[in-house]
Amino acid sequence: MKTLLTEYLYFTRAERNGAWLLCFLCILLALAPRIYPYWLNNSTSPDFQILLVHHTANEQLSDPAMPATEAALFPFDPNTASQEDLVALGLSPKLAQTIVNYRNKGGKFRKKEDLQKIYTLKSADYERLAPWVRIGSGSAPFHKGYHQRKRAVATLFVFDPNIASRNDLVALGLPEWLADNILKYRDKGGTFRKPEDLKKIYGIRETDYERIASYIQIAEKINTPKAEPASALQSERLAVESPDSKTPTRAAKTIAAIDINKADTDAWQQLPGIGPVFAKKIVGFREKLGGFSSIEQIRETYGLPDSTFQQISPYLRESSVFRFLEINSADIETLKAHPYIDARLATGIVNYRSQHGPYTTAEDLRKLRALQPDQLEKLKPYLKF
Repeated sequence: MKTLLTEYLYFTRAERNGAWLLCFLCILLALAPRIYPYWLNNSTSPDFQILLVHHTANEQLSDPAMPATEAALFPFDPNTASQEDLVALGLSPKLAQTIVNYRNKGGKFRKKEDLQKIYTLKSADYERLAPWVRIGSGSAPFHKGYHQRKRAVATLFVFDPNIASRNDLVALGLPEWLADNILKYRDKGGTFRKPEDLKKIYGIRETDYERIASYIQIAEKINTPKAEPASALQSERLAVESPDSKTPTRAAKTIAAIDINKADTDAWQQLPGIGPVFAKKIVGFREKLGGFSSIEQIRETYGLPDSTFQQISPYLRESSVFRFLEINSADIETLKAHPYIDARLATGIVNYRSQHGPYTTAEDLRKLRALQPDQLEKLKPYLKF
């Protein structure tokens, strides 16, 4: 029996080595589908500008009759967006069809990162579209005219919903029918007294409100009779003698304007509604920022009521920030100490800089996946190259 087994199961050294090599190759092939996505995600992200040029050139070469179109950015759900919507976002027709086919075969996007399952989607395109992905938001669907009309690239800027024109509202990325609803609300006597009042407008999506909320600036006085505040230019008030008494009444308190980047806690406490606690919070927030770049930034002070901000805003004067971020030399600890930069973004800034070289303009930071579009606008006044 032993002789029989030896005769049929004996392998030469070369045969044994070949069998081991074959087993290794089988294991490698079995693991390849799991390893490849990690290798792809960790590879160096290509330059978006170069990709865009090559992508456009390849599209035109494959279909010379296809005109070049400018990509638009607008909120979309990859589970419901049509091929036309995806093309309008700047994706090629072939890639848009691939996404639709993926859905038709039962594929579903449960979070925005799932878009990276589409193997032909470039990382630069994903980074550009990721902030606009809205999956299962639960809010009202887009008005049908929103999809049918040509979309314009949204521009964010400070505006007052009580006086903004229809063109201003559309430029902010709101659909035309929603801009018309806002104008009708105003025409009927409606007034926005705080940013949250914009939610009164029928049809406005929560995602649209969150995108523009930080840019809403409502005038302090809206056809409401109020006592005139003391003039910041008035240096003093004389005591007025009472007609029924020889004793003069107490002189009204004079409130002088203050520089938002130079005033100390004592100066802040001279303003209405500001006590020692709020004065300390405002100055502390200012020091972490490196200075306020605008009066509106003071709204962000933790716990400061909007009503108090409205009271003090007439007495505030702007000046330049006093400390900048050396974006090409600052380490992670220095970067994440800034209120607008968290640990994830600080790490991304340093890693991208080490791989691609120094940043030349603020726009270079848009290539970072961890940076939100509105976050860059807040950071710009503090960046130094």
